[in-house]
Amino acid sequence: MMKKIKKYMIRTLVVLLLLLVAAGAFFTLVPYSDGMRAGQVIKLTKKGVIFKTWEGELNLLLMPSTNTQGTLTPNVWNFSVLNKDIANKVMQASATGERLELYYKERYFKFPWQGDTRYFVYEVKSAPPPAQQVPSTR
Repeated sequence: MMKKIKKYMIRTLVVLLLLLVAAGAFFTLVPYSDGMRAGQVIKLTKKGVIFKTWEGELNLLLMPSTNTQGTLTPNVWNFSVLNKDIANKVMQASATGERLELYYKERYFKFPWQGDTRYFVYEVKSAPPPAQQVPSTR
């Protein structure tokens, strides 16, 4: 009788462990969303004490927001980069002030060694200049 209980407990623990691993893999590997944001890179830094990660900020330019005092504040989007080649492209564009399209995947969960944000840039392209708005003649 005791051997059956022990065998049942071991099987239960193995099944629970497998379910936990599967759920963890799902939340860390399957993207919650993916998309593209365009703007000018403000900064890209490699930071961290134990885990060095590439962290950046993108000024979205076209969507200024106002604070409670009515003054314009920058519309900044924070992102992380896992690939060194992508980070180099972003850094070069940042140095020249070039406008970029950053393609990203948002994850449900991230580990500390992956970056500070849940937004991971996987592709970079040059973006056309923003369309100029024609003033209204009312």
